[in-house]
Amino acid sequence: MSGSALIIGGGIAGIRASLDLAGMEIPVHLVECKPFLGGALLQLDRLYPTDHCAWCPVWPLMRHVGNHPLITIHSLSEVRSIQGKAGAYQATIGHLPTYIRSERCTGCGECLKACAKRSPAAGRGGSLPILKPNSYVLPKGWVIDRNLCGECIGCQEACPFKAIDFQMIEEIKIVEISTVILASGFDPGPLNRLEEYSYGAHPDIISAMEFETWISEWGPNAGQVLRPSDGQKVRHLAFVLCAGSRDRRGYDYCSAVCCMYAVKEALWACRRSKDLQATIFFTDLRACGRDFQEYVQSAGESGRIQFIRSRPGRIQPGGERGALQILYEDTNARNTQEMNVDMVVLAQPQAPPRGLEKSTFQSGSFACGCCQDPADAVQSVISASAAALRAAETIKGGRVT
Repeated sequence: MSGSALIIGGGIAGIRASLDLAGMEIPVHLVECKPFLGGALLQLDRLYPTDHCAWCPVWPLMRHVGNHPLITIHSLSEVRSIQGKAGAYQATIGHLPTYIRSERCTGCGECLKACAKRSPAAGRGGSLPILKPNSYVLPKGWVIDRNLCGECIGCQEACPFKAIDFQMIEEIKIVEISTVILASGFDPGPLNRLEEYSYGAHPDIISAMEFETWISEWGPNAGQVLRPSDGQKVRHLAFVLCAGSRDRRGYDYCSAVCCMYAVKEALWACRRSKDLQATIFFTDLRACGRDFQEYVQSAGESGRIQFIRSRPGRIQPGGERGALQILYEDTNARNTQEMNVDMVVLAQPQAPPRGLEKSTFQSGSFACGCCQDPADAVQSVISASAAALRAAETIKGGRVT
């Protein structure tokens, strides 16, 4: 037995499990498929029901992970295979190329300037191929996404330190481990199956995760609630819950967290735009947690957020000022109605991450966070600590106290 653990996923659950195991003097290999740790939590603006900054709690934990001598971070990496038996696994990890030599890069930003000059609207959603790490993330190395830049080499020509190397290839590492913790998070459920909601066909119909970034203080609008189509101020905002969940075309289960984050986003949108009114269309409003019901009640008492029990039948362009028209049945009033709004936010479900069905192991392997069940940040941390304790018991051959 090597006495070490492999953790797949570098979000809040994977980070918490890594620190718990390392605190019990168990070496950890933490594998994250993206360039930086933090997962979905770094895309959020606020956490309910406290309204605290979302990435503030994870930032110090990432620093501890980066400084801990027993934790090895494998970022921009994927687990290719796991072979062996409980207590004696062999994991093959593929490290994808960053195309930037970290030992030469000084972070001067000349490559970023050249990239922005040559392709100002490169990539999906205007994202540039060169990823610059924020001050609060780990690892600190810059990364180039070759899927976005194609054959352009302008950044390589602009780099004064010759740090950009497009000849870099994938590196394979094999590690000996005793146990595996799956903390691979979730994928947002697809919305393109719901043709009646026109997602992707109109810029003012976006997902809840996209809206979180859109209105955040650090986002593109510095906290203002504006329409993506024309930059005009949003006066009436609508949220549609269960967009793809509790639906045979998508996922037939309830993701549990959608109601709360929709209420949170509606509250913060109203706080940042004094003239804004919000409507939340819900199937069943589920606020199952400490202070959750009080949080929802405060939204209703604000006088600017109304709740309508309904699942809209169609969302389409129509009305003045480029308004969107929502056709729905109010199940309490038992009649069909129409409503014109400036912008629509679709609350999609938490879906199992792609490839999860291949991640099945023998005994000595555990799951935590959103890849186990739909969960918020607090629930993910609790399940991560539980998984770490079970993994430690497996390694140490007995009960851990």
